[in-house]
Amino acid sequence: MNPSRRTVVAAGLGLIAASNLAVLGNVTYNRSGEPEALLNLTERELWLPQTHQRPRDNSALALQLRWRVWPGAAAVNADARWPLANRGPADWLDAPKMAALGFRRPAPRSVREAPVFERYVQQPPRSVFVVLELEGAAYQAACAQAARAAQAVALKNDKGHGAKEAQALLDEALQVHSRLFAVDAGLDLGVLRRQFADRTRYAIMHAQVRPAFDAQRGTVSGFLSGLNETVHVPLALRRAFEGTGAALLNRAEPAGRRQRFRAQLAFGRRLEPWLVSAAAGA
Repeated sequence: MNPSRRTVVAAGLGLIAASNLAVLGNVTYNRSGEPEALLNLTERELWLPQTHQRPRDNSALALQLRWRVWPGAAAVNADARWPLANRGPADWLDAPKMAALGFRRPAPRSVREAPVFERYVQQPPRSVFVVLELEGAAYQAACAQAARAAQAVALKNDKGHGAKEAQALLDEALQVHSRLFAVDAGLDLGVLRRQFADRTRYAIMHAQVRPAFDAQRGTVSGFLSGLNETVHVPLALRRAFEGTGAALLNRAEPAGRRQRFRAQLAFGRRLEPWLVSAAAGA
């Protein structure tokens, strides 16, 4: 190997080493001190991958943090089948809130005019702090809406199938869908934490908000994305997810027959999540 090639190789290896050290440093910093929040979650909020989606030679296991937004009863369809998991507009991201997050607010009288809302939605996304609420008011509202929708389905169908479909809707809302909801966003972490002080109920994460427009209602809003949703499972905790058989990884199996798990998720100084503990069973 000539000297110039050795130099290139050495530089490449040095860059890789520096990158790995930076990653380890960020992880160490994130987990130092007391957790910023500590949530007790289940399979409803931490989704396992399908077994066929994981390469056989890949022993790593990562969960996906699942959260929702409550779009408001007016935006939910009659069947309540709006999962909106990990994305979507929310009623609370209205024009005043978007303005508080730094977006230019269009004139109310002209919001339906194409050039006006096109300029609005073309604004670049902004980095914000988003508040995730576990089994709170937004979750209760979603369950209530599912109950009303199930009742409507049962009344509408007079061929004997309505009751079964209605029960399936309620089962999804009460046993399957995530209980973790995005409920607020802001630019100041301290202000949000003082407002949402319970660290076992509210977690705060980095996110992005981009402008959205509801043509049907003629209103502007925001669209949440960009949360760090990957949760790696350390080797010591894998038994809780894979030690009880393949049924645990089979998301096509009915909810009532799946083996559940309990897990404690911490959020650190960088507001990034990591798995603290996990155990099989409801």
